[in-house]
Amino acid sequence: MKLSQYNYVREQKDGVLLFNTNNKGLLRLDSEFAAKYRELETGRIDSLDDFTGALFANGFIVDDDIDEFEALLVKNLCLRYNESRAQVTIAPTTGCNFACPYCYEAGLAALTMSGERAAAVARFVSEEVGKAKVLMVNWYGGEPLLCLDRIAQLTELIRGALPPECKYEASIVTNGYHLTERAVKVLCDCGVREAQVTIDGAERPHDLRRIPSNGEPTYERILHNIKSAVDDIGITIRVNVDADNSADLDGLLIDIDRMALAGKVGIYLAMVDDALGDDGHSSTRYLDAKAFSAVESLFYRSAIELGFDVGLFRGSEPGICSAIALGSAVIDPEGSLCKCWDEMGCSDKSYGTVDAPRFSSLNSSRWLRYVPGQEGKCHHCVYFPLCWGGCPREALEGRKDMCGPIKYNLDDKIDLLALQSARSRETSAGGCP
Repeated sequence: MKLSQYNYVREQKDGVLLFNTNNKGLLRLDSEFAAKYRELETGRIDSLDDFTGALFANGFIVDDDIDEFEALLVKNLCLRYNESRAQVTIAPTTGCNFACPYCYEAGLAALTMSGERAAAVARFVSEEVGKAKVLMVNWYGGEPLLCLDRIAQLTELIRGALPPECKYEASIVTNGYHLTERAVKVLCDCGVREAQVTIDGAERPHDLRRIPSNGEPTYERILHNIKSAVDDIGITIRVNVDADNSADLDGLLIDIDRMALAGKVGIYLAMVDDALGDDGHSSTRYLDAKAFSAVESLFYRSAIELGFDVGLFRGSEPGICSAIALGSAVIDPEGSLCKCWDEMGCSDKSYGTVDAPRFSSLNSSRWLRYVPGQEGKCHHCVYFPLCWGGCPREALEGRKDMCGPIKYNLDDKIDLLALQSARSRETSAGGCP
């Protein structure tokens, strides 16, 4: 037996926090047990006592014949090529009512899916479901709520063409401006259970960045829409962060808490980057991974202290990127197919249309052949189960520095995980949150 290569020790004054980046297990070891653990790092584990038995039961000790890195790759492949689940992202429009300065879609023509195309999309989706027991549809854009009636039409067509044994699930990515009472009702009727809504920090920076065509402020309207929708649709707030709004994020938390939403919505930060690698948004001041990690740590601490639902290790699940999954597709308003959201509208990245897909083309097969962590440095990296070698698109395009924020703030996140666990226990016991 041996210690897991994914054990990470976070030193504390009275002992250590022992965290496993693979299974997200967390143990607090006092000074006595911390010393025993250090002894294990220097020798072979031939037998189990109470202490080592507990470590083994929780994945901190593994059998000698296990290659944990290879086991993770196998798990990743099993999930990616599992034919029981199909994932389709559909953009009924590339038009948007906002003009965000960092949007990688800024150069795309504002197209809207016709009824004829909708019928062709539905036929493609129903044909590609195959053996799937679950079809997951994600509504995307542009701003998909500009085409609410088309979403309703497509949902009816797709559902009607599915075999009875296939379960239908749906989610939506929206700016939230049109997430009205009527929209929520239609979305619920369409099986949408989850919505990601973008709010870029506190009111002032948000309103400077998330700008509608009429120039009016959007912050308060979006917050009130979320408050009205949250009992019917699960809401996760995404906060896009760059150097221009990174210093003014806590105001958003305060406002959400004021509206009694802290325990009802999820929230996470996303690092704004140059998605297409062409530096096309010269006005955007990007943060690097290290700078973003510091912002992220401070923000999540504030969020946890206010009682927010925070996914500290969001995106660490094997095969989390749908672009590399067998049963996945991104469909634009004209019915063009690609694998990655960021490549929608790029004709040179397409692998055909819903009428004539080319699954064996390089634009499709390069994603399916991709293996996470191909860089040799990933094989023995303790962070690998949390980052999976970085973004597949960036790797396929030859980006060398793939290390993300987790490399710089894992210590902070372990501390926050311990804080979050402690507060959860207090709440369960009836104490003050």
